[in-house]
Amino acid sequence: MSKPGSTSPRRARRQGKLQLWCWTLCGEDNRKMAVNVEKYYNKADCLAAIEKVRQSSEAPVRER
Repeated sequence: MSKPGSTSPRRARRQGKLQLWCWTLCGEDNRKMAVNVEKYYNKADCLAAIEKVRQSSEAPVRER
């Protein structure tokens, strides 16, 4: 399991007919922790989104 603030492997890749960017965030054990819902037209936006998720360890968690 990743520690808050630790660097987790992240992967950005093109997907689908339109070749839009998507991402996967993995833990230290290389298992998927999170995947994108939104697709991105450019790689920079994709990488910025995954970095925002990766750094959100202090975000509150709410029960539904």
